Amino acid sequence: MCGSRDKRHAPEGTRFIRWDREDPMPEELATISPDVVVDVSSKPGHVREAVGAFPDSRWIYLSAISTYADFSTLGGSPANTPLLKPAGNPDEVVMENYGACKVACENAVAEISDRVIIRPGLISGPGDQSNRFTHWPTRLAQASADRKPYLAPTPPTDLVQWVDVRDLAKWIIDLAQNSVTGTFDAVGQAAERGEFLVALTQLFDPAPEPLWVGPEDLAENEIRPWAGPRSLPMWIPDQSMVGMMARDHEPAAEAGLKTRSLRETAKDTLDWYLNHGTPLGLSREDELVVVENVFAARELASHQ
Repeated sequence: MCGSRDKRHAPEGTRFIRWDREDPMPEELATISPDVVVDVSSKPGHVREAVGAFPDSRWIYLSAISTYADFSTLGGSPANTPLLKPAGNPDEVVMENYGACKVACENAVAEISDRVIIRPGLISGPGDQSNRFTHWPTRLAQASADRKPYLAPTPPTDLVQWVDVRDLAKWIIDLAQNSVTGTFDAVGQAAERGEFLVALTQLFDPAPEPLWVGPEDLAENEIRPWAGPRSLPMWIPDQSMVGMMARDHEPAAEAGLKTRSLRETAKDTLDWYLNHGTPLGLSREDELVVVENVFAARELASHQ
């Protein structure tokens, strides 16, 4: 076992070997031959070095759907979606080159015959510090408590998609113990946004009400898509990205990925957030200002 975690956290029955991958590989690590290597690094040089050190191991590489160059098609899969041009060996991995770096890492792992490459979509569940999935159950809980509407981007038929981190972790463990090989998008079944929100609504009493707002009105109120300050997560109005949250989940399901219910993921994520989460994105206070602005604009329009 190698990495930067403190030794006392190593699971029972394992040996912890600390390795800063910017430094040469420790001699202790170079003398072992692991049955399975699970690598999540985004630095191509790190992965190339590890592949060279452990060429006879079974490899499971955690990549990302950020490797894809085209999200314009619904139901895309590794078999029919082009990849970005691979990066070289950058000193730093940043948002702008992240996908290209992951492609280069995948290319290094391609030298291994016994390999699985996993490209997760939006990872959700307890511990989701990104707030991308977490926003929705926490926001609906707030809307239920203050009995005021929450913002929902139209159209309600847009698809959203996620995978619970616990289901992803369980699948990785299963893959380490079987002989499945190939490249898979780790995603659950996509759902329409309206269906997604209705399912979340059932967690609360009184039921929170959505205020459906179009992209133009959201932009006018400086609401951003996907992530960042004043953002609504799991929303991308750009039609060239329509397939980003609508990947084909069947290949991964056939390879053993089992996904739990949205209700369970949402409830557990909300429980985690209430105890450990940090507010990100669009605050409830700012959202309510936008809600009032939208209602005022619609009232004015109705009298013209």
